[in-house]
Amino acid sequence: MDKLLHVLFVEDCEDDAELLVRYLKKRGFKLTWDRVESAPQMKDALQRKPWDIVISDYAMPLFDGLAALRVLQETNLGLPFIIVSGTIGEETAVEVMKAGADDYILKGNLTRLGAAIERGLQDAQVRRERKQLQIQLAQADRMASVGMLAAGVVHEINNPLTYVIYNIESLVRELGAATRATARLRSAIGDELGKDKCDELVEQCGLARLQQRFENMQASARDADFGAERIRHIVRDLKMFSHIEEDVKVRVNLNEVIESAINMASNEIKYRAQLNRDFGNIPPVLASEGRLSQVFLNLLVNAAQAIDEGDVHGNSVSVRTWSDQGEVFAEVSDTGKGIPPGDLERLFDPFFTTKPAGVGSGLGLSICHNIVSAYDGEIGVSSDLGQGSRFTTRFPQAPQDEQRQAISQVPVVSPVEQTVTGTVLVVDDDVLIRRTLERVLGGTHDVHAVKSGSAAKELLSGGALFDVILCDVMMPHMSGVDLYEWVKQQNPQLAGQIVFITGGIFTPRAIEFFSQVENPQIEKPFDWDQLHTLVNAMVESG
Repeated sequence: MDKLLHVLFVEDCEDDAELLVRYLKKRGFKLTWDRVESAPQMKDALQRKPWDIVISDYAMPLFDGLAALRVLQETNLGLPFIIVSGTIGEETAVEVMKAGADDYILKGNLTRLGAAIERGLQDAQVRRERKQLQIQLAQADRMASVGMLAAGVVHEINNPLTYVIYNIESLVRELGAATRATARLRSAIGDELGKDKCDELVEQCGLARLQQRFENMQASARDADFGAERIRHIVRDLKMFSHIEEDVKVRVNLNEVIESAINMASNEIKYRAQLNRDFGNIPPVLASEGRLSQVFLNLLVNAAQAIDEGDVHGNSVSVRTWSDQGEVFAEVSDTGKGIPPGDLERLFDPFFTTKPAGVGSGLGLSICHNIVSAYDGEIGVSSDLGQGSRFTTRFPQAPQDEQRQAISQVPVVSPVEQTVTGTVLVVDDDVLIRRTLERVLGGTHDVHAVKSGSAAKELLSGGALFDVILCDVMMPHMSGVDLYEWVKQQNPQLAGQIVFITGGIFTPRAIEFFSQVENPQIEKPFDWDQLHTLVNAMVESG
């Protein structure tokens, strides 16, 4: 049976190219081929269609074999490259082999050409497999390191953000109360002394200025509270992205994942284009939130970078989601430069990039393709040069009976009126978190706070009993996981009263632990109403 071979000849003599074609056909190869004789022609041919091998003459008037080899190497296609020349000296042969050619053959003696092609194809396959392995290792390392870094940043931000938000919210409330009290005082003075004497006394005491200062401080505190809430949302989105190292499949809402990716990519988009959302009412898919967040963050950044700055209102990046017959679709489109037709087939190949050197590694879309495929999905692209591009992902809908295995969150409970004062133990290595929780819960409960799992263990070993234990997860020496396992051995019922509080879970052991336990988990920065409701409910039930 003829062996199909796509050959690109770099040859200035058409008769010599025809000679090689006839020879290879006699040796059992079925050829499709083309001939080029300059660097621009070669670059165009390599982009226009896929090839199996490049066979090049060495000496040509305006182009030589070494230059042709460099053109091929710049493409990162990994194709075998064979020199076939009328005359080539030993030193030149050594030079071309050192430069990366697979073999050299004299035109006057083609007997080794067939074997050289077979060997070159085999070597190229080995190189591709080795490169693919390197890509997979680089991808795993990159995802794990980025995820761990993001999770660590989230954890470090969430602790101070918790008490920053609480104290700002407290300032807003207290300053509002002070403003209202000042107004009532002024009104009472007026009722008692009359308007004229009241105005005189208010002026002497600076009461009017004090009231104005309270109002200004309250407005500033509200602005700070708004800024802190924005930070809370940014951290939430970063936390979702930080889970890229996890490969736990859960029921994921693509709309929420894409919204988080939009928030992270907004700085790339807002100076280039308008953002359009068209989110459908879609069922969940079975995947990892963090990995899908990486996919859509990559697609959104690519869409933005395909648009030149300077015409924000004339350009758009659009996101659309919909479902159809048990499948869920998400589309990211732009009005940018578009992609040349010759690049579309190679767009998801590792290390292929249309971006300038130093801007893109060529791994982003390859990683996206691998992630989507891992969840039984597909990703495709269509583009019109100069008009824009459209990337569409398709995922199967999550089975109805598939149970979410993500880390358990705080259960939804109805508000409970406070009728019983409980005893609450706070275990956290951050002194300001402990102080904040004592202040928040101390008005209705008897709160004890310790700075470590070891201190909590010592307290509980002495016979102390608590209705609720609020325990941080990530602590030095003895973590919240360690404390839970010890309590479970000593007092299984008390272990059920532990509520985990966390600014981020990023160790493999903690991730595995929380996929199995059913204890409530509440994340920093806290929703204070939710915290009160949960603690009150657990005190009542205990």
